[in-house]
Amino acid sequence: MATPRTRQLPGKSVRCVMTCLMVAFGGGCFLETPPRVSVRGVDLLAVGTDDPPSAKLGIDVQLENPTREPIQLELYNYTFIVDGSSGRDRWSGEWSALRTLPAGETVDMVIPAVVPFTFAEELDTTRWRISGWISYKAPGRLAQILFDTGFRKPEHGFSGQGSSISAGTTAPSPGSD
Repeated sequence: MATPRTRQLPGKSVRCVMTCLMVAFGGGCFLETPPRVSVRGVDLLAVGTDDPPSAKLGIDVQLENPTREPIQLELYNYTFIVDGSSGRDRWSGEWSALRTLPAGETVDMVIPAVVPFTFAEELDTTRWRISGWISYKAPGRLAQILFDTGFRKPEHGFSGQGSSISAGTTAPSPGSD
């Protein structure tokens, strides 16, 4: 008695399984929703006594996590530009955020920046801009493994601008000694 022959296509089966695994595991870490970043303003927090003086600024940002999973923030990288009467000044910096955004919540944060105090006399009319990106660990075990091993570090850009820098509670008034 003859047995029926079945033709197997191992190549197609393996590709199908691999595709299903990539969609199941890879889809979640490559199609994630990044945190939303809104720049709300800049405050002058303190003025140093060095010559020339430096200014400690607080860049007020609001971060929103639109996902159902917490998002671990890692690093801000930014460029801060001031247009004052003495011209345009540009500074770049990095700051370790090291904070986790709870799922579905909005959090206020302050990015510190220390810059030369070239705009002392014109705080209320100083135009400023900031642009940069924030890196974060995407939710999910595979995404975290890829981040920790350096294969994938997701980033999300942000920017903002304004026409004045607010004097914080610890800052002297412009022009005071």
